[in-house]
Amino acid sequence: MHARPVLPALLLGLALLLLPMHSQAALFSSDLSASGFISFDTANSTTTAGSQSGELQHQSGGALNSAAFNNGPPSPDSLNGSFSDIGDGVGMLLSLAGDVQSAAQGNQGVFGDFGISLSNLSATAIITVTLQLNSNFGLLSASGQDAYLQLDTFLDGIDVYGRRWRDTLNGDVNEDSASALYTVVLNPGDSASISGNIEARFGAFSSDGLYSGQFSPFISIAEVTVRDDPPEVPEPGTLALLFSALGLLLWQRRTPSLRLAHDKE
Repeated sequence: MHARPVLPALLLGLALLLLPMHSQAALFSSDLSASGFISFDTANSTTTAGSQSGELQHQSGGALNSAAFNNGPPSPDSLNGSFSDIGDGVGMLLSLAGDVQSAAQGNQGVFGDFGISLSNLSATAIITVTLQLNSNFGLLSASGQDAYLQLDTFLDGIDVYGRRWRDTLNGDVNEDSASALYTVVLNPGDSASISGNIEARFGAFSSDGLYSGQFSPFISIAEVTVRDDPPEVPEPGTLALLFSALGLLLWQRRTPSLRLAHDKE
């Protein structure tokens, strides 16, 4: 009974352990260029109806930058800049209230636009970016014979959205997309832009009509994964160790056959 060769097996196992891995995950790779903006739609918003207050929000490197407004457009009316950390993103904080007198007995609205731009600067890596749209609806109400408040946020052309409507005449609506996440895969050199909207519509038409609500939608970078697609070339020393182990295994298997042939002569 022959002893099992131990040294070649150990060398082979060591060589396999030293082979490089081909994928990695990172919180935020320098190979990813990311930026975003949030803007107040001054042209289409009715800033004098009812009570309106809030702020635009842009978070970069974990630090929040904001521009407040109160029954008028913010100054500046747009925030933009780069992102560097998981959780960075853009959004709007909005608080609304009104009645038939303050809302001027008609359809009013406050609107915002946002966007995120992504670029893969690597020549070899595939970068996967997951965005998350948090609608963040607060307490909403509409009362009286005819009053309503409609709050919506969504990504353009993508089935990611949140919707809350309070309407004393036509009924309430509570809808959310199946997922608040959207994934973008960037091959080497690829770029992508994602845009969306924030919409608040409101009105009071009866003498007893009232509406109120809070809304703070925010879109952020939830995850970044980086994977090197082409396999890395093993170090020369690792290859030499691997070939040495394989050679020893072949020699161990061949030796009994040579001894058997010699004994028969």
